[in-house]
Amino acid sequence: MKDKLYGRFQLNRPGFSLDAEIHIPAKGITGLFGDSGCGKTTLLRCLAGLERADSGFLQVAGKPWQDESKGIFLKPYERPIGLVFQEARLFPHMTVEQNLLYGVRRKRGLRRKPSEFTHILDLLGVEHLLNRKPERLSGGEMQRVAIGRALLTRPELLLMDEPLAALDNRRKREIMPFLDRLHEELEIPVIYVTHSPEELIHLADRMIHLQQGRVSGMGEVVEILAQMSVNEGVLAGSDNQFEVVVRERDEKSSVILVDTPIGELYLPLNDAQVGEHLSMQISRHDILLSDDPQAGNRLLNNLQARVEEIEHLKVGCVQITLSIAKTSLKVKISQKSFNASPLVVGQSIFAGFNKAYLGTINLVYGINKI
Repeated sequence: MKDKLYGRFQLNRPGFSLDAEIHIPAKGITGLFGDSGCGKTTLLRCLAGLERADSGFLQVAGKPWQDESKGIFLKPYERPIGLVFQEARLFPHMTVEQNLLYGVRRKRGLRRKPSEFTHILDLLGVEHLLNRKPERLSGGEMQRVAIGRALLTRPELLLMDEPLAALDNRRKREIMPFLDRLHEELEIPVIYVTHSPEELIHLADRMIHLQQGRVSGMGEVVEILAQMSVNEGVLAGSDNQFEVVVRERDEKSSVILVDTPIGELYLPLNDAQVGEHLSMQISRHDILLSDDPQAGNRLLNNLQARVEEIEHLKVGCVQITLSIAKTSLKVKISQKSFNASPLVVGQSIFAGFNKAYLGTINLVYGINKI
């Protein structure tokens, strides 16, 4: 047990309960995967001490961080953790160097080691950015600085809450090589929250699948995703996947045009080449619905669709199945959004989105592999 992280949390809140038991090795990246509202962030907050479970136990490398039966609960500042969020949360008035060293200065007894600082700069490729302020950084650069700030506090556990969710495909590809380097060099456990199977496949050694606050699978990434595909009858959590062909590259407008079963789509410019056959996945969470055709004018794609099915899920979400060119497209919105603008089966609607995930086609598991 001393070489592992072991946690067990039971927590009840209005409309939601968490009952999860996890164990992960002392090194490597563990992906925490599941639909919105399944409890990923809540579990992460329990690990960080930001949320106190009604019944909780957490042991890291043989040390108890929480044991409610003995009245043990380390507060967040007492836990040697690094936190990286969806947004970089850098201080706008500080330079990159000042942001990097902020955590070191605030942590008692922690002194800056020049060799350690230099190593982090090299690992994340941010040395040339030290004198810049956040307003002069790209999204990917800001996230690299945020990761560096967390690592410089010498954490025993690194928690990353969808660190790529706010980035477009180009920025994701920019930061991926640096995350690969972290994967190779870090000697601590990393828990990486995501709802992207591509990120799991690319980065994680293993994964935990959460459904409605319960662990439904824990183990090797490909094994769990393949099991999900079989059990749920869909790709990696029911996202929309199609085989597509790249038809045009427009460098001037920074887009590519692809032929898909739901029509011609524009995607942000990437390294895909004309004539290339690829697998495309559109996340259910990235699609915006409107009954106004003008509402999607600012989006790259705005397709007319028909509502085929409406399913009210138990986690405060509504899944809507659309029909476009005789092809189904699944969309997920919150129950609150649905109540504000109810839909009915048979209704004509517009589905708009900017991004999709492109990768080579893996015929064994039916999932994207970037």
